Amino acid sequence: QHHLQCGTLSRLHDGGNGTCGYRVYRDRKAPHNAYTDAAHLQAGIDAMGYSQEYKEDYEGHYLFAEDGVEIVPEDGITANTVKLDNFTDNHPWYEYDETSGEYKRFQFGKEHVDQLDNQQITCDNIILQYSSCPAYDGNGYLNIDAISGGEGKFITRGKAIDIRWEKDSPWGITHYYDGNEQEIRLNQGTTWVEIVQNDRIDSVTYQ
Repeated sequence: QHHLQCGTLSRLHDGGNGTCGYRVYRDRKAPHNAYTDAAHLQAGIDAMGYSQEYKEDYEGHYLFAEDGVEIVPEDGITANTVKLDNFTDNHPWYEYDETSGEYKRFQFGKEHVDQLDNQQITCDNIILQYSSCPAYDGNGYLNIDAISGGEGKFITRGKAIDIRWEKDSPWGITHYYDGNEQEIRLNQGTTWVEIVQNDRIDSVTYQ
């Protein structure tokens, strides 16, 4: 993929061993100006010596619906509009488009547009993952707990259901389960996972 042709680029290094990305400075401030592409990622993989083969016991990450099957959560609450006011800076929200079956993303009061193609960002599935997020240091960075497990929401096709998530190790796969303790199955397409701080869950609204 090509990226923005913006002024000065500052390379990002993975531990100083290989270049895996770069920064743009014309219209974005750190840390929100970091970009990468296939070539940079491959350079980082090569520099670190990472394997690109699946392990023999790898069974995939998410579970997806079969071809031609649509997942509409049973007993879900209406979620045609999902507002995430827990993010106090950009105030993002999603609006469900019944024609396409996708959610359109908005932030800062307008469409959230991909600067590569000038198209509004959409997704088929939204996972809200409730997590504790204590302060990491005095600079305002958060130490997001993505390991201990917790509650959340699975949102797709205009519906939202309660879920829980768990992870068996820091490098393990995060699994999401519905109220019947069945691992959720996503609609084919794009999935957006939003981390929601435990103390800001009530600021998420559904219409």
